[in-house]
Amino acid sequence: MILRDFITYWMDMAKSNHDVHDLSDVKRNNLIKFFCYYIAFNHIYDIASEHGSERAKIKKVVRNTLKNFKNNGIDYNPFIDLSEESELLTTVRSNKVKENCFTSKNTIYNKISSSNILNLFSNIYQVRCNLFHGAKDMSTYRDEGLVKDSTKVLQHFLEEYLKL
Repeated sequence: MILRDFITYWMDMAKSNHDVHDLSDVKRNNLIKFFCYYIAFNHIYDIASEHGSERAKIKKVVRNTLKNFKNNGIDYNPFIDLSEESELLTTVRSNKVKENCFTSKNTIYNKISSSNILNLFSNIYQVRCNLFHGAKDMSTYRDEGLVKDSTKVLQHFLEEYLKL
């Protein structure tokens, strides 16, 4: 299966309708979406770089993809779908972001540095690690928010990636 087909398959899996009967179904569906998008994202960085740590591979593929977005006229802002109160943004901010790149009163600031975006994807990787290794279990509002926000960012990234 070629890369584009693989990504599209997992994006379709994430978007497929799931029956939601109660709050536990919502949490489960958020996890399913996150993992579907992450599988597609993981595949991108695995085939782009065979060597190095996961974080190094992610940085390399995100950095290269940002260059490709710019070269192809794609105005990419991964922060656009996140609210000021976003759990993911709170985590990114605590890592001393360099510029104001967040939403404010429906206005997006133009100062979006690649280091802030790399920081964002590093935090998404940490969410994935915590889910896989048991530090996150969707039992708190914060955990739910991190998964939901990470899903939004991954979905937006993959949608833009498919335009290349």
